Amino acid sequence: MGGRKCDPFCYLAAILFFGSGVIRTVLFDQPISSAAFEYKSWIEMDGYYIKQQWTGQRSLIMVLWATYSAMHVLGWVIVATILFRFAWIQSANGTTKIGVNGTIAFLGATTAIVELVVRMLFHGSSHAQSWIAESFTLDKWYALEDMSSGEVDRIGWKTLEVVSIASTGFLIWADTIEYMALVVILVLMHNSTTVAGSLFSKSWAFFGVLIACLNVFDIAAEILRFQEWQLFGHIAMYLSSANQIFIFPIWLIWMGVQLAAVPKMNQSVEVPDDLALDE
Repeated sequence: MGGRKCDPFCYLAAILFFGSGVIRTVLFDQPISSAAFEYKSWIEMDGYYIKQQWTGQRSLIMVLWATYSAMHVLGWVIVATILFRFAWIQSANGTTKIGVNGTIAFLGATTAIVELVVRMLFHGSSHAQSWIAESFTLDKWYALEDMSSGEVDRIGWKTLEVVSIASTGFLIWADTIEYMALVVILVLMHNSTTVAGSLFSKSWAFFGVLIACLNVFDIAAEILRFQEWQLFGHIAMYLSSANQIFIFPIWLIWMGVQLAAVPKMNQSVEVPDDLALDE
């Protein structure tokens, strides 16, 4: 691919996925709070420990997570437009293989919208929770008979932590939906390029199928996190990092080289028999 031009949108999407993947990988084991993390205290909902976690939040880490989400969503929005172009080209300007190519475009747009909505909800909720932790009274909500005037129940902090954990579930399932949609998209793109007269390389399409296989393992690891959080959480991170930082950007740049060459090709030839109109 040396010396060849690359479609700027594919190049930009590759940069965004690479950058967001690096940020996500760096932040994976970085706690949001400056207070030491203690798993036992966390699952036991120790009020004093939870209060320390919320009051010790590091704003830089939160900004970096928001930056990651913005880059990731923008990357998917650009990929959605690229998939529309691919579908249009492979369908001979909307006249052949409409079902397969239309599904590719639809799934790309749907994934971008899901990522946008879920991450907006998550970060909006996170900022609201941080504001509650800073400004609201969370130490003592109930006047219990067996508590002296100086004691606190910290029910507010425990409630805030439960809400935070529940809202994080948005991201886990959003990532799973993203990987599942990408698997279907890549398999359909391979199917679309197997016909005679395709303007896209079969080797590139097969590389996409390999990425789809990697995503299947990633989906399994994401689901198994609920059985063994730390083990499968790390496995899912390693798989998604390898995919997002290296493999998927390479696939996008390879696609960009082919897209950049498409306008130079003579497309005034007859439509091959393999691309006959769907009945």
